[in-house]
Amino acid sequence: MRIALLSDIHANWTALSAVLAHARRRRVDEYWHLGDLVGYCAFPNDVVRWCRKNCTLGVIGNYDLRVLSIAESAKKQVKDFAKSPKHTALEWADAQLSSKNRKYLLKLPKEVRVIIEGKSILATHGNLFSLSEAIKPDTPPEKLLPQIEKANAQIILTGHSHIPFKRKFEQALFINPGSVGRPQDGDARASYAILHITEKSVRITLYRVEYDVAQAVQAIQEQGLPPSFGEMLLQARTLGWVSNPVKMGGAKE
Repeated sequence: MRIALLSDIHANWTALSAVLAHARRRRVDEYWHLGDLVGYCAFPNDVVRWCRKNCTLGVIGNYDLRVLSIAESAKKQVKDFAKSPKHTALEWADAQLSSKNRKYLLKLPKEVRVIIEGKSILATHGNLFSLSEAIKPDTPPEKLLPQIEKANAQIILTGHSHIPFKRKFEQALFINPGSVGRPQDGDARASYAILHITEKSVRITLYRVEYDVAQAVQAIQEQGLPPSFGEMLLQARTLGWVSNPVKMGGAKE
């Protein structure tokens, strides 16, 4: 079985379309998503609708949860945050979502366990203890061991870091397909992975796909969203990075 792994699409339909065309040419059997379908880019409904209709497996991301709870949490936010670009992104995505797409997000689990060709797989957005904390390429061994124990799976699929990697440690293979819609490693191309599982082998291929970044930025501008959202796509960096270039990195949204 050949499975396209999609994560952190963040409402970037332009990038997702390019990734899907790339995956179709490689004759994938299924599409799985690892959360954060909405936020920052201009097409939340298009992205969620496609995933709702086409993804065999999906989990919710921390950003999806924040969008779903924005109406209630907004009452508790301090005034400065209410004026921030991050709040704008949450509020705008919340206002755009159709009732069907909102219901789909609400029903998504935080983790899914499946067995494919005898291989045990766990899928989640962040790590096994928190959706908003990432497993990274350089996560130290002492922090990976509790993840492996809790997962009790041969293959652990995660997103959230927006950085693609595959890493074998102890008995587990960690896979992060990177971000389809908002890469944060300085490479503006969309990122995804194909997991090829047979009874005898497991192969993972990480792909970077060119797409029309300028078109995605223009769509953001046409919706009246903050210019910094487009800069994130152009620079392939975090909001904190583009807001303050001296700052190397920043918290993951």
